[in-house]
Amino acid sequence: MSGTTTTSGRVASHTDLAVAAGYVVAVTAVLALVGDLPTAVAVPLALPVLLFAPGYAVVTAIAPATATPTGADGPGDRLGVRQTHDGLSRLERLVLSVVASVAVVPLVALALDFVVGVTLVPVLAGVAAVTVVSALVAAYRRGPGAARGAGAAGGPATDRSLLAGVPTDGITLGCAAVAALVLVGSATMAVTGDQAAETEFYLVTETADGEYEASGYTTDLADGETAEYTLGIEQHSAQPREYTVVAQLQERSGAGANATVESREELDRSSTTVRPGDATMETATVTPTTTGEHTLAFFLYEGEAPAEPDRASAHRVVPLPVEVT
Repeated sequence: MSGTTTTSGRVASHTDLAVAAGYVVAVTAVLALVGDLPTAVAVPLALPVLLFAPGYAVVTAIAPATATPTGADGPGDRLGVRQTHDGLSRLERLVLSVVASVAVVPLVALALDFVVGVTLVPVLAGVAAVTVVSALVAAYRRGPGAARGAGAAGGPATDRSLLAGVPTDGITLGCAAVAALVLVGSATMAVTGDQAAETEFYLVTETADGEYEASGYTTDLADGETAEYTLGIEQHSAQPREYTVVAQLQERSGAGANATVESREELDRSSTTVRPGDATMETATVTPTTTGEHTLAFFLYEGEAPAEPDRASAHRVVPLPVEVT
């Protein structure tokens, strides 16, 4: 009878680790094999990988035992906040798992940046490796006992936690505050940032040997004659993106930040799809019909461009002073 109980305890004690590691490996495999999943599908799949599973495995490797609550005198006690210090409470393990994940994912991305660059699948593969190794270490350190680390027949817990004897309530509060600040800061940057690191838009010219350089632009145009310009688009998100490029001839008054657009004429509009990490060269063909000194403005939009493009609505802008004679 006791042998059966021990075997069941052993299986139960490692189920959480198997689920965490298995989920990360499965999500990594799906995103690597399927590739271009819709954002509405990819984000919910990836969030547990980025914000919980790797941290859970790491924290459990450090502190495999789960604390036994001292009583159930209040709501906090029922959550396992008050405990004998033979391990982490459920709330502490949850908070520390999020904090550890927030630390693990950027560290993996930073390490990969020196090797293959930062893209979704390599980062997830690195996170999966950390998760699996941590889960194996946690399973070994947790040993054959039950999930709560208690001995058979209600005996004393065998604590292998590196945090044994440390009053972890203060650690939990501090880590919760740090996690909240990090997560809120990350969300704010994602929503309000200008995405400078994600999308690049630039003007180049093609040399005789087929290379591109950021110089030698045509600035003298002839009225009614066609000229071509090459614009480079690079994006570093996780999914392919649709872009629209608009070429507009502007007549301005004033200079610098005080310049005002008096008139504008759209000369070209084209759309293209840019895959993550690729550099796409898009050609804009312009035929000016108004003489004088102008600004040839190239606007980049994610998705469709509005009927009346301008600097305020564009994702990126490349201006080029030209003279039409």
